[in-house]
Amino acid sequence: MKSKNRNQGSADFEPILVHVRDLHAGPQDLKVNCSPEQIELADNEFRFTSPVRGTVRFSIAGNKVMAKGQLETEAISGCVRCLQPVSVSIKAPVDVIFDHDEELLKPELEFLGAEDSTIAYFDGETIKPEQQFRESIMLDLPPLPLCRPDCKGLCPQCGADLNSAPCNCDRKSQDIGWKSALKQIKLD
Repeated sequence: MKSKNRNQGSADFEPILVHVRDLHAGPQDLKVNCSPEQIELADNEFRFTSPVRGTVRFSIAGNKVMAKGQLETEAISGCVRCLQPVSVSIKAPVDVIFDHDEELLKPELEFLGAEDSTIAYFDGETIKPEQQFRESIMLDLPPLPLCRPDCKGLCPQCGADLNSAPCNCDRKSQDIGWKSALKQIKLD
């Protein structure tokens, strides 16, 4: 197995490789310590701020290779209520079955798997798990990051951060307007 610390400023990364021949002696742990760029970890809503670290165990089961473990990283996003920066700690489970079945190369079969795992193709000799690592982390991103559970958000009239202090807007009249508009909606 091959995994090194990578130069985080470089765009030329050595791939993370798992050699299947090494697994015939027994399960192997892959220590992951790479930059988010190495596994092409990017998102419009999240900026990844720390290396991706963790351990993934690879083992042979028949003609398939099982990979189970956990990856961790940190990201910064905006709170969905008040837009303030929020740090998000990500602990993503990895649960992948690698198979040498060329049918998996068909686009419609690319993401098959059981509820908690994914089936991915490998060439029979080496596994390059970067894509599966990226998918595991992306699936673990919170859909609605909050700075805190009781975030009050922004005033819909003046845009003031209501966590800092109440604003001087008359929101009661605005609330009444919404209520009367909702009452006028007729459902069949």
